[in-house]
Parts: sequence; C-alpha cells; structure tokens
Amino acid sequence: MIEKLNLQDKYRIAFCILISFASLIFVQRYFKIAFPDASIKMDTTREEAQELAEQFLANSGHDIGEYIHASRFGHHTTAKNFLEFELPADEAGTILNNTNSYYWRNRWFIPEQKEEYKVFISTSGNLAYFEHQLDEDSPGDSLTNRNAQNIAQFFLLGSIGIDIEDWELVDSKTEKLKNRWDHEFEWKEKIFNVNESTHRITVKVQGDKVDFYKEWIKVPDVWKREYSKIRSNNDVLGSIGSAGLFITIFGIFIFILVRTQKKDVRWKTAFSYAFVIALLLILQSFNNLPRELYAFDTKETLSVFLFIHIMMFCIFVPSMIALLLGMLIAGSEPAYRDQYPQHLSFRHILSAQGIKSKSFFNSAIIGISLTFATFAFQTIYYLIATRFGAWSPTDVMNLDRLETYIPWVAVLLGGAIPALMEESISRTFSISFLQKYTKSTVFAVLISSVIWGLGHAGYPAQPFYIRAIEVSAMGIFISWIFIKYGILATLIWHFSVDAVYSAMLLLNSTNPYYFSTGLVCAFVVLLPLVYAIIAYKKNGGFIVSDNLVNALDTEI
Repeated sequence: MIEKLNLQDKYRIAFCILISFASLIFVQRYFKIAFPDASIKMDTTREEAQELAEQFLANSGHDIGEYIHASRFGHHTTAKNFLEFELPADEAGTILNNTNSYYWRNRWFIPEQKEEYKVFISTSGNLAYFEHQLDEDSPGDSLTNRNAQNIAQFFLLGSIGIDIEDWELVDSKTEKLKNRWDHEFEWKEKIFNVNESTHRITVKVQGDKVDFYKEWIKVPDVWKREYSKIRSNNDVLGSIGSAGLFITIFGIFIFILVRTQKKDVRWKTAFSYAFVIALLLILQSFNNLPRELYAFDTKETLSVFLFIHIMMFCIFVPSMIALLLGMLIAGSEPAYRDQYPQHLSFRHILSAQGIKSKSFFNSAIIGISLTFATFAFQTIYYLIATRFGAWSPTDVMNLDRLETYIPWVAVLLGGAIPALMEESISRTFSISFLQKYTKSTVFAVLISSVIWGLGHAGYPAQPFYIRAIEVSAMGIFISWIFIKYGILATLIWHFSVDAVYSAMLLLNSTNPYYFSTGLVCAFVVLLPLVYAIIAYKKNGGFIVSDNLVNALDTEI
C-alpha cells in the first residue's frame, strides 16, 4: 500500500523549512559572536614550522639526520584561560600571539636512546620552546654561573633577538652533575604585568651549550587556586550527572537480564550499529598513528610501540566501546518497544523499507530542522548569558586532525557515538522506563533531562550551572519530540548537531577535500532522506509503515 503526504504533513514540512532557514540566517550572523574561536595568528604552517625548527637545530650544530620526526599542535592552556578570564577575548588573543603561546611542536627521537630534540615554533614563526635532552652522565664543561649566564644572554640576543635590558633576572640555579655543571636562568619582562601575571623566559646551559629555552606566562598562584575552586563546582554537578547516568546504565543491564530470560532482546539490531562504530574506531586508530608518535617513549622499541598501539587502540578500545554501545542499545530497545507501540521500531528505522516510509521522512525533516534550531537556541542562550557576565574559554580547533589521512572519520564518530549512546541512555531507556513505572510523563521527562544536563556540566563555562541549564532545557524539548515522533527524529538531531561541531575544522578549511568531506559527513543524514524522496517519486507515495512499528515487531 502507498501512503501520501496529507495537508498536516505539508504544513509541518513548510514550518520545518521556515525554522531551518530562519535559524541558519541567524546563526550565520551571530554564532561567532556567541562562540568566538581563539584568535590565532596563523602566519606559519606546520610544514613551515618544521623547516624553521630544522634550520634552528642545524644552525645550533645539531644533526638530526637519523632521527624520527613527529609533530603536534599545542598552546599554553593555563595562560589562555587566565587571560581570557581576566581580559576581553580579542585583547587576550593579542597577548597570547605576541608571547608565542600557540605553537607547532616538533620532536626528533631515536628509539631506545635518551637523547632527543624538541623545538616548538609559534604560529607567528618564532621559537617558543627548545629542549635538547641529554643523559645526566653526558660529559660537558663546568662553567661558573657568570660565564654560563653570558652564554645564555648571547643566545637570547643572537638566536631569539631579545634585548636583555628589557628583562629582569629573577632566578638562577646551578646543578653539579657527575661530568658537567648545568645552569638555569629565568627572566621576566619588565613592562609586562597583566593582573599580576608575568611574561617569562627560561634558559638552561648544559655544560657550555644552551640546550633548553622556554617562553611562557607565569599565572598567579592565587588565581590558579581560585579558578580550581570555581571549576570544582562544575565537577560536582558533573559527578551528580555521572552518578545518574551510571545508575541508568546499571538499570539497562538489569533490564537486559530480565528480557534475556524472556528471549526478547534484539541482539542483531544492537550489535549491527556497534559493529559499524567498531570499524570506524579501528579506522580512526590507524588514522591517528602518525601523530601518536609524538608521545613515543624512547625506552621502548618502535615495534613494541606499534604492537601496543594496535592491540590497545585498534583492537581493545574499539571492542570495548562497541560492546558497551551494543549493550546499551540492546537493553534500551525493549523498553522503547513496550512503551511506544505506534512508533517505527528501532530495527526498521534505517532499513530499506523503513527509509521509504512516511514516518522516516517526517522524522528526518524534524531532526534536520531541529539541528538548525539547536544552533540558533545555543547562540541566543550564550549571547544573553554573556551579556549577564557568563564566561567560557574560546575554542581552539584540533588542528592535528588536518594532518591525518582521513580527517572525516572523526566527524562520523563525533556524531554517531554521542547520538547512539546518549539517546539510548537518556531517551530510549530513561523516558520509556520512568514513564511506564511512575505513570508520569512529566516526571520521566524532567528526571531524564536534568540528569542528561548535569552530565554535561563539566565544561569550563561559568557560572558552573550555565551548561547544565542549557542542556537540561534542550533535553526537555527533545524529550517531547521523542515521545511524539519516536527515537529516529532525536537520533538524527543528535548526530547532526555533534557531527557539525566535529566538522567545523574541515568546514572552515580552504582545502576542497577537507571542506567537501566535512560537509558530506556532517550532513550524511541527508543521503537516506534523498533516497526516501526518490522512492516517493518513483512509487507515487510512501510505503505504509503499519507493519514496521514496535507493536508488530515480534521477530527476534
């Protein structure tokens, strides 16, 4: 039988399209105001930074021809949080760029050899950090403190271009080793004083050579303690949310035991999703291997490192995550099936027949429009919150992802794992279970939404409760969508929101490959929707979904 769109469906579609376009226009204009990215002065690419680092080492007389190279992006997190907490974001960004606080980390090492080199080149093209790690028993000169200081000052002037007259020596210490003397000197910039913080440089002379240099911002200890105290409130709320989620997961496992005895668990359906996630996680693990070399422990051999990485991150971790995900779906699905017999069953939401149904079409339209509406809601929420004194650190994108072979895998995982796990826990099971056994929809929605919101309270946004309120409020509305339209609409919404956030790095790129793959993965849910529309045109309507609903899903 064929089912066509009725007048109510057309009104719903029109409303969803209107909401989507209005939200998109609003978000395009105000999103970056509500959620500013860190203002990184990106004058130097990763490749250029590596060339500058190699040139610095060559000029210093170091040969790295036989060394393995690895690189990552980094920044001074504590200094960034302090400056953005105390100053406007643009002013903090200027200081961070001027003090070389964003940098490309380069490391050269040889397995089973302690000697290695680290050279950090800032995104402005300056030396931010240098370390030549030597064995403590390596031979060298035993200079006086004064002679070592002269060498350090010559390095600062010749290699860094620092006029020592602008700096005040605040610390000097000597370490007498077995075969050499090492000297460490620390200066602070005389004119820099941002709310009791200081701009500092540290130079270490090992024997008669400069083998360590660091530029940094010393954050006041008082502020660190106060900030830690503030963040502890986030942790408390997050712990309450985590406890609620843990109890829910425990309930899901109990529910599995009960329904397994009745032979009423859809294992195949649950672990079909888990299997796909496991494959993506394995792909991601191999994809991340080159950048994981940066953390290589030189006490190991390269073969041991590769073996541990493959066994841990390519086999064990994907298997455990897939197992947990499969169990969550398997345990939450029966509760959903019992409570909502009229909705499209979990087994059929992405089946060929299910995609051709009007239920899928409506759910996809609602889920996608909710994605746009969510970004608009979050933008409005934080614009208002910021006006009333709310704060959160600017976002530093994960630039390391651009150096992987297939960066779009992270987009799919960034959308799929949170969507499947959180919707299974906080909607599919929690609402269904609480609604059935408390006989109160309001109670079920409130409890599940608040627990879900508290579970997101660990973010650094301040006041500590601001993120919990935002997510809880959003959870209440999404729960209503779940009850009225089923799990598919909320799955599509959750995947799309998280996937778009994960894809922003790629979407902001001028590289056609990055942009196109990021766009496709962020809106991959459009593919089955397009298939549904084509099938609708071809068949003259949708397939009737009466036999695809929970009430008739009796096959194990």
